[in-house]
Amino acid sequence: MVNVRPGVASPLVSNGNSVESNLLPIWREVVELGQALPSEEALAETLGTSRPAIREALIRMEADGLVRRLHGAGTFPNPAALEIPVRMDRAADFSDRLASVGFEVTTEVISAEVIAAGESEAATLGLEAGTRLLRTVKRWRADGVVAVVAFDHVPLSRRASGEASIDAAADAVLHLATEYGAGRADWMCTYPTAVEVDGPTAELLEYEPGRAVLRLEQIATERHGRRVFHALEYHRPGLVEFGLIRTIH
Repeated sequence: MVNVRPGVASPLVSNGNSVESNLLPIWREVVELGQALPSEEALAETLGTSRPAIREALIRMEADGLVRRLHGAGTFPNPAALEIPVRMDRAADFSDRLASVGFEVTTEVISAEVIAAGESEAATLGLEAGTRLLRTVKRWRADGVVAVVAFDHVPLSRRASGEASIDAAADAVLHLATEYGAGRADWMCTYPTAVEVDGPTAELLEYEPGRAVLRLEQIATERHGRRVFHALEYHRPGLVEFGLIRTIH
């Protein structure tokens, strides 16, 4: 077992604020050792938190595919999760995804403007035509190479300032939707497709037109069914490997 002493923080514990962020270094250690996680009681004492907080964090980690909790047997880490550099099934800003696998990341806002939704945007987002949208075009460089270009549409709330949303365009689209749009995204549906990149998009990607790239279409929805953003991401091949984890019940 991992050496978890009551009341003494593990040297692997991160400085994050969430219980999950503090559990992840311990999770990584037991993966490398081929062991089960310590008990909820031991983890709670090590991290200075409550057993219910540990239990809730482990439930979320199980839903994320990182552990399997078996009543009476223990909590076992998923070693295959270490082999997936970037999780397609995780909602995270692309700069965070790239940074997590060791790239030096820069984010570039190519354009940001407030527009009135046309028929196409209105149909995709389930809105009335003419609804205000924040439309952004952004790209991310990984060690200086363009890794992804994203075209995002965020419906703005009535109280949101268009100028303020434009000023914040470099922020993650999840944050823009929460701060200026219809609310926090609770679900995000992702549709991956291989497409031949057109000329304008290829120019933004600094890639050859007509070559195949990965396109991810993302539609985020809040708990009452409103769509809070639509994103089209074009990913340059060969830089980052994507994967997902599905828990089998």
